[in-house]
Amino acid sequence: MLYLREHNVAHMDLKPQNVLLTSSSNPTVKIADFGFAKHMFDGDKESVMKGSPLYMAPEIICQKTYDARVDLWSIGVILYECLFGRAPFASKSFQELGAKIWNDKPVELPYGVNVDDEELQAALKVIKAAEIEESNEEYEKALTHYELGLKTVITYLKEDSNSRRKKLLSKQAQVWMSEAEKIKSFLDVSHLNTNDTSGQEEMEENEHLQTGTCNLQ
Repeated sequence: MLYLREHNVAHMDLKPQNVLLTSSSNPTVKIADFGFAKHMFDGDKESVMKGSPLYMAPEIICQKTYDARVDLWSIGVILYECLFGRAPFASKSFQELGAKIWNDKPVELPYGVNVDDEELQAALKVIKAAEIEESNEEYEKALTHYELGLKTVITYLKEDSNSRRKKLLSKQAQVWMSEAEKIKSFLDVSHLNTNDTSGQEEMEENEHLQTGTCNLQ
């Protein structure tokens, strides 16, 4: 978007379908579909209706004059939808959409959502530490941190009302739980082997003592 603004281009149809990712991990974000795009200099204004209603700025919906800054409104709507799973002014008709936008009532966050959920963020940091410890083969510490972080994540999932975010977090939680189970199984086997070794050494020591006693007799 910075590149477009530097070259005086307004996209005019920003929406999730036109925002593409190059991959599922460390992606590059790309903007597509420039069918409504227009070269606009500072001071240029338009009044033609363009774009997708749900992501249109109020000036476009109400058929007033506007400039390239209408893209900023669209970006705000997209970010809101990414966070909460739906657009802030989701409506069944064009008329309902316009009424919601011009209503003096402020946008409300969906019920049960806490954007500044410090406990969840802290839990994710603990799980991140567990992943690092696991890679460093510090399995005891990793298991403790996985279990501690997952306890908070699971509690959060039970209370979260956002189905899309809940699905994504739940999927990731399954991966973390699988890692924790692998570590737990590994540690159980390691402890068992350690106990077997200790038991074998104790038996050999007893046999040695018994042999020494017999020789004395």
